[in-house]
Amino acid sequence: MSDILTEIIEKRKRDIREQGITFGFEIPEVRQRPLHPFLENLDGQKRRGVILEVKRASPSKGDIAPDLDSGATAKSYAYSGAAAISCLTEKNYFKGTLEDLMKVCRAIDEIEKNGVISKIEKSGKRGKNGMTSAENSFEQKGECEKKGFCETGLSKEGSELCPAFVPAVLRKDFLLSPEEIEISYRAGADAVLLIARILSKELLLEMARKVKELKMSALVEVRSDEDIEKIKYVFNMEDLKVACGGNASGYCGQNTSCGQNRSCGQEGTGQNEGVCGQKGSFVFGVNSRDLSNFKIDLLHPVIMREKIRSAVGKNVRIIFESGVTNTACSASVGAMGFSALLLGEGAAKNPDLRKSLVESFVSARESKNTLFWEEYAAKISGRAESVEFSQPAGEGGECREDCSKDNLSLAEKSVKVKICGLTRMEDAIKAQELGADFLGFVFADKFPRSLTRENRLEKILGGIKSLTAKKIAVIVDVTSKEAETAIALVKKGIFDAIQFHNIPYEEISAELLELPHYFAVKSLEDYEKLISLGEMRVLLDSREIMAGDFASAELACGELATGGSLELACPVDNCCSGGTKGESNQGEELCSKGAVFTANPVNSYAADNTVSPKNKNLYNIKWLAGGITAENVKALVEKYQPELIDVSSGVENTEKAENIGIKDERKLEELFKNVR
Repeated sequence: MSDILTEIIEKRKRDIREQGITFGFEIPEVRQRPLHPFLENLDGQKRRGVILEVKRASPSKGDIAPDLDSGATAKSYAYSGAAAISCLTEKNYFKGTLEDLMKVCRAIDEIEKNGVISKIEKSGKRGKNGMTSAENSFEQKGECEKKGFCETGLSKEGSELCPAFVPAVLRKDFLLSPEEIEISYRAGADAVLLIARILSKELLLEMARKVKELKMSALVEVRSDEDIEKIKYVFNMEDLKVACGGNASGYCGQNTSCGQNRSCGQEGTGQNEGVCGQKGSFVFGVNSRDLSNFKIDLLHPVIMREKIRSAVGKNVRIIFESGVTNTACSASVGAMGFSALLLGEGAAKNPDLRKSLVESFVSARESKNTLFWEEYAAKISGRAESVEFSQPAGEGGECREDCSKDNLSLAEKSVKVKICGLTRMEDAIKAQELGADFLGFVFADKFPRSLTRENRLEKILGGIKSLTAKKIAVIVDVTSKEAETAIALVKKGIFDAIQFHNIPYEEISAELLELPHYFAVKSLEDYEKLISLGEMRVLLDSREIMAGDFASAELACGELATGGSLELACPVDNCCSGGTKGESNQGEELCSKGAVFTANPVNSYAADNTVSPKNKNLYNIKWLAGGITAENVKALVEKYQPELIDVSSGVENTEKAENIGIKDERKLEELFKNVR
């Protein structure tokens, strides 16, 4: 696939050469409206919420809402509780214009001018802060709180909006010069998007200074380690390194949604805890969508968050951008403690969902699952030592190189390994010594590798706490007694997480979803569904991205191979290394001859996770299981570049049934040598 981001930039440069930076639209000579603080209430208190986006189309989805009226949509967003409104003004791929931006601003001004709470008196008298009561957001906000308004500024019925909560307007585009920021200001935008990836550090500095000069705000989008170096350079300049201080979370004493309280965070130290101008401010965002190929990785913003804090300030506000289309995913992101969520397609296409999308983010709370994935993200970003997982969730151009490639840290490039189907402590210890990140134990008696057979669990419990690798309990039926045992062990912290193996999402209770977990699935359809619902990682059967060339011996039929990702039943008794008779779903001829088999990698899926004829997935595929051996792992890793591989029978001698579940030390050593 071509680099879409580069294509967008080149067309934009052409349009600017032909039409100028106003793209043919008439822009006022001077700004016509007051500036509104971005992601803050008018009294200056930081605000956590959702940025809803006026968006007609995108390169990845095509038309989303082609007949959208930008002004009417902005009003709908305001009455849905949007903390800010983003308006796309790129015309070639997103079908937006500067006229859309001006219409959005006029719609917000109309809400503010007319007032939406008739019972709040608006006189010409001056308050303590020198503002009229119509302007005095603090007085208005106090009245709103007395009347039981939610943190989103809406009444419980959703029919009224507190004037103190009128949303700011963000111009979202691929801006390339300070002059475009000036145009945005005159057109009415309160904030602009600055994409670090498409700007040199010198140009980013120049544009940031223009934002500060105009007292606007900016959302600075960060994607790679190279971007981190850019913001570290820019926002540690003395004229931009302005301490924010105050409450780190910004929600002390406020309601997050009617009747629910958010605890107050720690007081800020006042040392580079955010970057603020006199009126405006700089906040930072991480796009879960890679703009070079438009693939989504929901965990990427979590991975980058600690890097941003390290570069700019621990209490800087960080926004999760894109990739959320439903309330389950919105809640999942909200539980991660981001300052805000920028949401486009889901809001533009689904007017009836807008309010619930906002509420699900704002009311979300951290859970044990949240902490598990934050810790994992810190580990793969190489910053595990900097994360305090016990803290409550809350607030906290030109490309110099190929725009299509993220600059990943060594930790992010390192392949993680899970050894699954463990039945003996000595095998677990050996796997850990060799560098296993996850150790998988099956809790399902119908499979020979089950830990709940032959007193295996009792034999390892005494020493399992000494294992520092993450211990995963694999279950196949949430109602089974073995699953009950596994869940209890995870709740007690003896095991670290649950693998829901081929279990439908709908069968998992809300309580279980709050425990550390991930799903393992066989199909891309199920994979895409689970990621779309906010699951940070899903283990995928590798056959979905590899053609079935059953040439090398590896998998035993009838087994939960690699933690259960590949289940094959044998057509005859005692074939395939001890499998049992049953219906074979593929490879029947080979299996009938007593062979074991695996799927060898072929050219059906590119290493950069781009689209193949078979695979038109929206999400990056990170975790692979099934058919992985010490012999083929090196080629597989080079070709598919997974973040994690899951291996079970591939490090066993399964020619004899009695060896199933017993890891071969030589094969383990060879696997780790070849993978790293």
